[in-house]
Amino acid sequence: MSGGHGDLMDMNAGISFLVLFVFFHMIADFVLVPDDRIGRGLNFRYTSIYLYLNASVFSLLSSTFVYFYFGLTKSIILVVLFFILHLIIDIVMLRCDTLKCFILDQIMHIIVIIAVWIWLFPPASTMFSIQSCLINPTLICIIVVLLGYVIIFRPGGIIVSKLIKPFAQTANVNAGIISGGKWIGYIERCLILTFILLHQYTAIGLLVTAKSILRYDDRDVSEYVLLGTLLSFGISVFIGIIVSLVLSFYLPGDMANILRGLYNNSGN
Repeated sequence: MSGGHGDLMDMNAGISFLVLFVFFHMIADFVLVPDDRIGRGLNFRYTSIYLYLNASVFSLLSSTFVYFYFGLTKSIILVVLFFILHLIIDIVMLRCDTLKCFILDQIMHIIVIIAVWIWLFPPASTMFSIQSCLINPTLICIIVVLLGYVIIFRPGGIIVSKLIKPFAQTANVNAGIISGGKWIGYIERCLILTFILLHQYTAIGLLVTAKSILRYDDRDVSEYVLLGTLLSFGISVFIGIIVSLVLSFYLPGDMANILRGLYNNSGN
């Protein structure tokens, strides 16, 4: 095996592991915990089983893949590092329930992930380069798409809820509307991301039109719902653009041609 080919394989593995770590973090942090985590300052204590389940799932999933690639020693080190650091960050941020704290919490988790990833894949050994980044690993494409859907569901919903929370009292919004709005937001963000990935931009306009038929007698409530809708749409479009840009670099040529063909045929 030539040195260049070996470096390319290391680069592929390095990017795959980084995306996997972020994906596992999103699964553990937002999919496997209850909605109470949104208001965890009141309902989420350090004795909660979900706090430890969160750290355990993330560390075990990550270390399992590391075991098959690096062996038992690094796998054990990784599971201990990820579990302890993940748990410490969550406990430190436990009582903070603002958008700034939520973003800071996620930044700290990502910093830990990147630090451990650099330990596993030192830049000098993988020979990072623009040329090696332009390869087309299918695994990365699949995980990036899944990661996009995970982000628009829970993290996206949390960001929207925290941004519009100050307006809820003014609009006198009751719990029923908030609960229904949460699921409406899940569905609309999922649809928007799907439409963007399929290049069906006209369908997004139809979704906006369908949402506009909602009418409320109270102007404050109408503006509250509209604000939440625009934030939800904006987050979905932003994530869709990011995922599309990543796929444009990594999506295999034959798959890209298939998607283009589907899009062109749908326009006929």
